[in-house]
Amino acid sequence: MQIKEKLLAVLVLSGIVALSGCTQLPEQDVPTDPQIEAYEEYLQMLNDGLETTAIEQTLTQLLDELDPRYHEPMIFAYEAHLKSFLELPEDRLKIALIDYSHINQFDRYLSDEHQSFFSLLENEYRTMDLNAPGYVTTIPNLLEKAQDVEKHLLAFPQGNTTGRAYELYARYLYKALLGNGIFTELMAADSAQINDEIARSYSGFIEDYPASHTASLVGLYLEILDGSQGDLTSKPVQDFYFNFYTYLRSFLWDNRPPQNPIAPIR
Repeated sequence: MQIKEKLLAVLVLSGIVALSGCTQLPEQDVPTDPQIEAYEEYLQMLNDGLETTAIEQTLTQLLDELDPRYHEPMIFAYEAHLKSFLELPEDRLKIALIDYSHINQFDRYLSDEHQSFFSLLENEYRTMDLNAPGYVTTIPNLLEKAQDVEKHLLAFPQGNTTGRAYELYARYLYKALLGNGIFTELMAADSAQINDEIARSYSGFIEDYPASHTASLVGLYLEILDGSQGDLTSKPVQDFYFNFYTYLRSFLWDNRPPQNPIAPIR
């Protein structure tokens, strides 16, 4: 009797295992998030290269409809799309910029930091002092723009735009103080002396922004020039050029000269 009961139990278990192996649960449709779908369709639109008007109309609509977490990613994707059409200048000291008015029309959906940074880029796009062929007359504008970038960097010292903003800041001051690295652009005619108009631009900037970190850097440069009788080929001036980026970082973040600038090998 016990043998029959054991055999019956084995048969029942075997049947259950067989049925479980053959039975399939009905497939269930996984619901899709319409916001994710709309966001992905927008990215596909950018990838397809539709015209700017169509993209901006769609972006305007989606910014009103989608959750805030999609706002900046959609705007940044549009920025990247516009930048993909830029041609980089052969001159590494020049800059290639998109028309940031296309981005800044959506600035109410951006963080304060990105609003600030994109306004700096739009300002440069409107005048393009970094790419201007003239030099002496652009120095006041370059210094003013550097001052604007300083405000941004000090307001957002560890932000998402810090790297890009610092690069812009360095470009402005490099051209304003080093003349695109060709210091003969700073010289008076037939002389190694600093051009008087350029020196006056430096002095005027310092007077206008006495508390500025940038003005402190320009002030040190003027002191070095004065101590060298304005001779751009003198060792102190050339040492300043050699240590330019060290001075730049130190004055920007600490508003003081670096402790140990490197002396160039001569």
